[in-house]
Amino acid sequence: MLLEEELPESLEELEKEIEELEKVEVAPPAEVVRKKERPEVPVRGFRALSVVLGVLILYIYLLVFGIIMVNALGVVDISIAIVVAFIFGIMFAPTFSNALLEKIAGVSLGGASLILDVISIMMKAYGKTFLANEYILLLILGVLPYLLAGVVAGAINRDPAYGFIAGFIVWFITFILGALFIYWLATFIAKIAEVSPPSLIEVIIAYVQTGYLSAVFLSIFGAMGGALRKAS
Repeated sequence: MLLEEELPESLEELEKEIEELEKVEVAPPAEVVRKKERPEVPVRGFRALSVVLGVLILYIYLLVFGIIMVNALGVVDISIAIVVAFIFGIMFAPTFSNALLEKIAGVSLGGASLILDVISIMMKAYGKTFLANEYILLLILGVLPYLLAGVVAGAINRDPAYGFIAGFIVWFITFILGALFIYWLATFIAKIAEVSPPSLIEVIIAYVQTGYLSAVFLSIFGAMGGALRKAS
């Protein structure tokens, strides 16, 4: 009898325990804390500002040395000196490397005679200044302006490939401006001399032949500037 009396009580207790267990909320498993992944730095796109600054640096550099040349020729009026120096800068910015190397080293690089003749006049004028040494003149006008413009253009892009492109575009812009000016000048002179003017295609071909070395310099220096800035 004792066993029969205790059995219902134990069943009731089991039922109560089961009810209590059902009421207990099962806690969700703890979430695994993940480390925040560092977002990938997006690749910087090509910056047009690099080209603008490159062109400005090249022209300003050559403007300063153009004023020195004009003053050496005996032009005292500073306003006239600036205008003449700026015109020379536009005409010869993309051609100095080829033209100077051809005149100094005596090698033929396929340059246009008109451009090379004017370069000869400029070199004679520089002979009256601290740039009398031909090799210093080649370094100062044939290398350094392209080095500065190219490195700055490349550094702004922070990428050697974009720097290479920026350097070439800097040369291409100066090439277009110079070729158009040379074409206008040659046409003007041809009308005065009553001879047939050269075609624009002839001027462009001659200008490329007289400026490809400057294009190589600007592109290489642009890539260098981009690589240096990317590594820093």
